[in-house]
Amino acid sequence: MIVGEAAAPSAPPRVFIPSARLAADAQRVIAQYPQKQAALLPLLWLLQREKGFVSREAMEWIARELSISAAHVHGVVTFYHMFNQAPTGKANIQLCATIPCALVGARQIESQLCERLKIKPGETTADGRFTFKKMECLGLCEHAPAALVNETEFGRLSVETLESFLAQALKEEPGPFAIAPRRFYPAPGFAPMLLKGVGSPGGSGLAAYRASGGYAALKKAIEMGPAAILAEVKSANLRGRGGAGFPSGIKWGFMPPDPKIPKYLCVNADESEPGTFSNRIVMEEMPHLLLEGILIASLAMGIKTAFIYIRGEYVQAHRALGKAIEEAYGANLIGKNILGTAFATDVVLHRGAGAYICGEEMALMESLEGKRGEPRNKPPFPAQRGVFGAPTTINNVETLANIPLVITMGASTYKGIGPEGSPGPKLFCVSGHVKRPGLFELPMGTSMRDVIFTHAQGVRDGHTLKAVIPGGASAAALLPSEIDVAMDFDSMAKAGSMLGTAGMVVMDETVCMVDAATNITHFFAHESCGQCTPCREGIPWVHGIVKRLFRNQGSPEDLKLLANLFPQIHGKTICLFADFALTFLESVLRKFPQEFADHAARRPCPAQAGGPGAPHRA
Repeated sequence: MIVGEAAAPSAPPRVFIPSARLAADAQRVIAQYPQKQAALLPLLWLLQREKGFVSREAMEWIARELSISAAHVHGVVTFYHMFNQAPTGKANIQLCATIPCALVGARQIESQLCERLKIKPGETTADGRFTFKKMECLGLCEHAPAALVNETEFGRLSVETLESFLAQALKEEPGPFAIAPRRFYPAPGFAPMLLKGVGSPGGSGLAAYRASGGYAALKKAIEMGPAAILAEVKSANLRGRGGAGFPSGIKWGFMPPDPKIPKYLCVNADESEPGTFSNRIVMEEMPHLLLEGILIASLAMGIKTAFIYIRGEYVQAHRALGKAIEEAYGANLIGKNILGTAFATDVVLHRGAGAYICGEEMALMESLEGKRGEPRNKPPFPAQRGVFGAPTTINNVETLANIPLVITMGASTYKGIGPEGSPGPKLFCVSGHVKRPGLFELPMGTSMRDVIFTHAQGVRDGHTLKAVIPGGASAAALLPSEIDVAMDFDSMAKAGSMLGTAGMVVMDETVCMVDAATNITHFFAHESCGQCTPCREGIPWVHGIVKRLFRNQGSPEDLKLLANLFPQIHGKTICLFADFALTFLESVLRKFPQEFADHAARRPCPAQAGGPGAPHRA
């Protein structure tokens, strides 16, 4: 500018002005938390619901409302995959690309979508009608291939029905591709206990739940008192269903007994492990069973507030739980003076936004507090210093769903179901190359062969079993010769894998294991929180090597490089994410060495790579 010349007027800064509804909803949400910052994710969801995306000006508004920096808000928005930072098309198609969906055609659908819409993943069509994104697991594995379109879940997609799907995606009302009904199958000879109300005329509502005996366990628990409840759960030897299998009664016993200090229960409903969907069906179909378990647990530990941290992709489950919580408050089952007694507990439903790492308990607490989901160092452990700096117990959805059953039937009867070391009913998820993918409630310890070949009706017609992932994508694969094993925590560990979440992914002979490892390592590379260098740098490096091998662009030296990389990653991070990211790859390197050797030597793949069942993703 020349000295003396008048400066050009600058445009006034843009300021976000919320609607009256948004402003009122924001204040209502903030009041639910002991610290204002914890309302960050819920406020971001409110914004996205109203505007379709979260603008920079809206982030600044939230920062002012919560008395935090705009930089912090931006850091959180960019950490979670589900927040849109720019407008999307009328139909925002988010196609699942992880192993259960990839096995049954997701990559062919991806290719056809890009060709039909003339866009790449992450882009919006010129007419503004469609945005297309690839997503990590949506937890709709039994409906694979699956997609989330705005706030509607779609399943059983195919290339042949692509045009019909696109037409429905633009409509507001559900259609033939929207997911319904749930795929839960009662097992012959074993009456459902956890899911006995699924399919009842009253649906998932409070009246239907009470008609089947619901909340009788809560009434009995109140009469028993906290000490007796804790003793019963310990005696039942209920082991946590989230993967680690730690005894729930012992975990509850870590909670300080002092009634004067605030204590919290965090329900881990961030079920994000590819191949796992049991918690989703409990929340959709039996939400009051979960709430009853939460209330009994809160009573036993003297907890006044419970938070349900549900993954962002679980749209229908979020709605069902929200409705159930409203019903329970209206019936004096949650809140003050529950059932006319001095017992009081509040329940807050908190929606995540697409980050697998938040299933790790320390990351979950960070996220609940309105931060990026980055795990904390231990100690202190949650029971010492958890969410909001207070003692906290973290339990999985299926674990808490077992609590009313333990109280109703008693520990001695409960222990008679399944093996002594891991008693009780278990929900088994089966997806991939089976005739009947779905959820099966069976006694813990049911054999893997029985689950696959009796309940899921075996491998799809004309094909043979090649491998099974028994506990979600972070579990070691088992061969056909290894499936005569009881599916419980101890037996699976002895078999060289883990029960984990009991998310079984079945693969037939058309699957190239280098291809499958490319898919799974991509998932973990994408989902790393980035906090620890061995994970942030190491897992993408491993994925790049495996992808190079699959594309026949590698060499035998790459196999040596992988072997050298593994010890540099194992045990070198704050949480176990990086270790689990390598488990499947290490198992298939041991069990299918020839396939990796053939790819390293750039020979033809012995499996039908690129065929209908191949899970490859770029």
